[in-house]
Amino acid sequence: MGCGASAPMVPLSQAVNGPLTNSRGETKEASEVLAGKVRVLYFANHGTGYQFAMSQLGPFLASQKAQGKQFEVIFVSSDTDPTLYGHHLAMGPWWGVPFEDTMRRAQLSQVFGVTMTPAVIVVDADDSFICSDGVLKVQQDPTGQGFPHGWRQQQQQQEEQQEGMGGILDF
Repeated sequence: MGCGASAPMVPLSQAVNGPLTNSRGETKEASEVLAGKVRVLYFANHGTGYQFAMSQLGPFLASQKAQGKQFEVIFVSSDTDPTLYGHHLAMGPWWGVPFEDTMRRAQLSQVFGVTMTPAVIVVDADDSFICSDGVLKVQQDPTGQGFPHGWRQQQQQQEEQQEGMGGILDF
């Protein structure tokens, strides 16, 4: 599943419903945090996402916010240690599914088919799917020229080109 793929059966707004926290100790309902904004789901744990968050994702997101792009990041941790979860939550300008809410964290991973971390999935404000390979997109588009909606358009163009070659490579 790449950018532009079909949305999961459960809308993000339903799957993420509940409280979110940030590194400042604030707690807000997901519906309040996400209202009218593109949603970037960042799936990681301290062992697999920490370096990516430090070197690529954090600076990327900061530059996008500085450009005035309207989005919110939801950190979905697979950490098993609350201290490591807290360190990772503090690394970026994002909200997190609370460490204690293991059921919701697992449900989000299942809904979006996340089996490896780090993973970045982008969903539009209306719950339509934009991109499931956001880690690759951040690496390919570090200035964020296509973020977020251009990522879907790029994927759709690639899929159309592949369909246009229909059968050329078939033996």
